[in-house]
Order: sequence, then structure tokens, then C-alpha cells
Amino acid sequence: MAPDGLGAYGVDPGEVLRELESRDRLKESSMKADTRSEGIQGFWEGKASAMTAAREQARELRAKSDRASAECVLASAHYSRATTLWTRGPWWLPFVLWHFWRARRHVRKILDGSGNHRNLSPEQFDVAGTILMRGPFPDISTALWFFYGGYWEAEEERRPRTQPHTKAFLRIGLGECRELPGREHDSGLARRFFGEAADLIPAIESFASLISELGSDRYKCQLVRVLKRCGAYFKRVGDPRGDEFLARAEKLAAEASPDQLAKIKAGI
Repeated sequence: MAPDGLGAYGVDPGEVLRELESRDRLKESSMKADTRSEGIQGFWEGKASAMTAAREQARELRAKSDRASAECVLASAHYSRATTLWTRGPWWLPFVLWHFWRARRHVRKILDGSGNHRNLSPEQFDVAGTILMRGPFPDISTALWFFYGGYWEAEEERRPRTQPHTKAFLRIGLGECRELPGREHDSGLARRFFGEAADLIPAIESFASLISELGSDRYKCQLVRVLKRCGAYFKRVGDPRGDEFLARAEKLAAEASPDQLAKIKAGI
């Protein structure tokens, strides 16, 4: 069942297993880096000691001349750390701001004129765009550039195996940028992109279920994030899907991701 289902989403089961094994190795290296920390899950959950694993991975990528991926790994680790610290209360604000600054610094290095951005994957476009859009002093124009880059890069003819949650995140990013006040504001485009993201939720649910059959609940966290961000938008505009999506996100987070549950309760 799993191979047939994965194939339906253009994903080779062997590739998925290799990706899960690779992420598990990163998680293990993070745990070895700081055995004093409890419950280390990896930099995708914003754990402090996982910065060591991210730096190690970045060094390996730079050794392979993949600078763009190296900067994205470090940017994502700092961003995850910033959002996790923010759930602990406003007294962590100096550390939150420092991690945001470091995350943006790494994203800026992708645009340093060396052409690093030309080899970005849809996932990396999303990471960069999200970091520039969030936090203090957002750069919406550049964030849109990254989101549109990922949107087109994820098209079926270019990247036929792009996972459904990545396609949803890129549309959510575009929608959130268009919703913000300023010269890029366009409520019609915001509604369109969030609608497209919501249409992908059934595919994300199926994909997460299939990955769970392979031994990991990690993709349920991606489903939580999509439900949370779509739900927040629909609630803001008075769409009844808002409360439904947010309730589903909180229920799933309670089962699969304490980190995401804390962020939901903190309104992040």
C-alpha cells in the first residue's frame, strides 16, 4: 500500500526512506553533541544543542561547494530556535532577536551576487522567504521573490516529486505576504493562494499517513503547520474553515508535536 500511495504523489519510496534515515542521522549527531540537553529532537524543533548538528551539516555542504544549502541549513536552525524561544516568554526577547538576525544574515548570503540562489530547491526557497517575511523589519519584496521562485520551481514539469506540504507552504507564504499592509498588499491574491494551500490539505494528510506507515510521524508536524497557518488566515477573514483547521491543528499537535503545540498556544 505504501509504495503505491507514495507513487501517486510522485515520490519514490526508496527516496523517502533514505531521507528519513538521513534526518535520523542528523538527529543522532545532535544528541551526541550535547548529552546534557533533554529531549533533543533536531533543529527543526528549535533545540539549542541542535545548532551543533546544523553547523556540522553546513560544513559538509560547503566542502561540497553547495553554499546555498549550507546557508539555508543555518538560517533554518536559527529561525527555529528563535520561534521556540519566543514561546517561553518575552524575557527571552534579546535571544529571539539575535537568532532572527543570524537567520536573516544567512539568507542574505544566498543573495551575495555569486549565483547561489540559482540552485535552490522549493523547500529552500520557502525557508528563505519565511525568514525574511517574519520577525522585526520584514523584507516583503525579497520574501515574495523567494516564494515566487519556489512556486515556479515546484511546478510539476520542473520538480515532479515536490512534496504537497512544500507546495502548500509556498502558497501560504505568498498569501501572507499579500495580506500584509504595504505596496505588495492584494487581498484577492491572498485569498487565492490560501485557497490553493487549503486544497492541498487532503494530499498532505494522505502523504503524512503513508510516511507514518514507514515508521515516522515527522510529516504530521508539517500537516500541523499547514492547518495552523491556513486556519489563522481563514479565521481572520471570517471563513468557517478557520476554527475547524485550528482545532484540527491543535489536536494533531498534542499527539505528534509538543513543539508545535507550544507555538500554537503562543500564537506563533
